[in-house]
Amino acid sequence: MDQPRRVSDLIEEGQWKTEYMGNWMNQVEVQAIQKIPIPLTSTHDFWTWHYTKHGQYSVRSAYHVEKGRSAPNVNNGNQQNERNLWSKLWNAKVPPKARHFGWKVIHGAWYTDLLQHFKDEMWWNIFWSLTWGIWLRRNAWLFERKKPSIENTILKAMSWVGEYEKANEATTKLQQIEISSTKWLAPSQGVYKINSDMALLGNNLMGLGAVVRDWVGDVVLSSCWKVNEATSVEESEAMVVRHALTIAWEAGFREVIVEADCLKVIHHLKNKIQEPSTFGCIIADILAIAEQCNSFCFRMLGEHAIE
Repeated sequence: MDQPRRVSDLIEEGQWKTEYMGNWMNQVEVQAIQKIPIPLTSTHDFWTWHYTKHGQYSVRSAYHVEKGRSAPNVNNGNQQNERNLWSKLWNAKVPPKARHFGWKVIHGAWYTDLLQHFKDEMWWNIFWSLTWGIWLRRNAWLFERKKPSIENTILKAMSWVGEYEKANEATTKLQQIEISSTKWLAPSQGVYKINSDMALLGNNLMGLGAVVRDWVGDVVLSSCWKVNEATSVEESEAMVVRHALTIAWEAGFREVIVEADCLKVIHHLKNKIQEPSTFGCIIADILAIAEQCNSFCFRMLGEHAIE
């Protein structure tokens, strides 16, 4: 038996050759490979950055990779404290500029005592706002020769916390209203609407389900399928849309609307974004099938509206 030289040697009729891979790889490697969705359409080889979901290089991801390599023996307790601190910072309900400032000032181990003594989320929101306010007060004196009062600095910092929280609450309520009011609507006559969803089944498996309805609301086609679990939720959501559109195409439906509940999938499909990643390959498959239809449309649907 020849040893595999190319990835294509591991694929047969659109499926991974599991038994064949078992002759050359251990079980962990085989299971990891099985989680990689195989594109339906042929694609050219491309460079991809393994350390980001979208497959594109970023300075931030490279920083974390290099940091992990240069400090392999860091004490686990210190690592946990640092992760907690970053979590406190990036999840703080304060303006983005305040979080960015917090990122700049975090050096050394001065924060250890703070993490041990202060657990309340609101305390951290106030802390980052005040810290940023002090920095702005310093800049006002240094560059403009102005000296804002301490009272005004504190009041302004507190207002940032309140205003930011109110803005977030308003946005969240609006999103909840939009999702809760979403319901299935029949398409125009002659058009078929495709709805799909996925579920994790355990044992590294997931289930894909799709329903096609006509303009009256009658189900004209349905399908369920069990496949190997993907490596991310976004990949899983993209796979189920690909499966749904594939069966609709094979059944002869050429005027279709595809509704899904994953914002990233719909965003990439509407804008025809094809990134150098496994997710990007699935998106490319969906777009290739859709372009063969007479008409197609991709829409976002609230998660609980698929019934």
